[in-house]
Amino acid sequence: MESKTERIYYMDLARAVILLTGVFFHAALNFEDSDNSLHVQWFPHALAVLIDVMRRFRMEALFVVSGYFSGVLVESRGVKGFFRNRTVRMGVPLLFCGTVFNPIPYLFMQPRFVPWRQPFYFINGVWKNHLWNIANLLAYETTLFTALIFLPTLHRKLSQTRVPALVVVAGYVLAFLGFQAFWAHLPGFRFPDFFVTAGHLPRYAPAYLLGYFVQRNRVVRESLFDLRISLPLAVVATVAERIVSVRIPDGMAVTTLLTLERIALACVLFSFVRAVETPNIWIRRLSIASYTIYLLHMPFQMAFMAAFPWLREGWLSYFLVGFVPIPLFWAFHVYVVERVDWAGFLFNGKVYTPKTRSF
Repeated sequence: MESKTERIYYMDLARAVILLTGVFFHAALNFEDSDNSLHVQWFPHALAVLIDVMRRFRMEALFVVSGYFSGVLVESRGVKGFFRNRTVRMGVPLLFCGTVFNPIPYLFMQPRFVPWRQPFYFINGVWKNHLWNIANLLAYETTLFTALIFLPTLHRKLSQTRVPALVVVAGYVLAFLGFQAFWAHLPGFRFPDFFVTAGHLPRYAPAYLLGYFVQRNRVVRESLFDLRISLPLAVVATVAERIVSVRIPDGMAVTTLLTLERIALACVLFSFVRAVETPNIWIRRLSIASYTIYLLHMPFQMAFMAAFPWLREGWLSYFLVGFVPIPLFWAFHVYVVERVDWAGFLFNGKVYTPKTRSF
């Protein structure tokens, strides 16, 4: 079992990479403008490829990281302390940014729309926008908390489990298919997306559970996050998926291979960041700041594209929409979120501690 003080710095780096690449991913989605809300006419094939590539691993990787840090908190704070921490640290920024900042872009769109006057904007879950993953994460953490209350020995026993990496991957794929099948047979209910994005719950639950499992089990983590395993697995899964999808466009075989490909690509990412792991405080600070950047970047991008038509066409526009939020909200994080107690609480659910340089 790992010590309570051990910190795996490459997971901090992985979280920062995933959240910051999300800024460029959402910039590309804005140019795709699938609902025509921004009236964008420019969408080159290269951006479509970028969206497709990032969709193949980014969310799986994000929920693996989330599950990993859930395990860290259960180990360091106990089950109840973990749940209290996550409820506040996730819930406060979600509600604050989702209801205050996410509606702002709609004030600049044509026709003009004032979300705060429209109850269905909130009831239908539009208020979450890019923060849907935080809401779903709260659902996963509530489920984990409940499971650990009824199975108090589970946390300890997972660290003693000896399972080959490929068996873990096979278990992930089976869990994905099983959750999807189970969810498909559940009765529907009205306004399911008010707080969580219901359709995504079964899709990313296996990634969250995998992250929790690898935090508990060093042996599994180090074998799974090894380029000698993850890279060949990703290549084989990708090639096989391309071949099978041409012959059988739809069906269980393609779904299985896509699931395998996505988690294998996520493991490749973790393998790379593990290779450059270093106990550097700036990596941790980057990881912390990336959360603030992620919270605020999407409404900023949408508002500026809506307000300034010249930002809706060309690679320079994409670069500006994608890059500018990073230094802008990094500065906001350093000079406001870390220095003003109420800002720290609203954006991170906790006041910044200069001594530890963390929340």
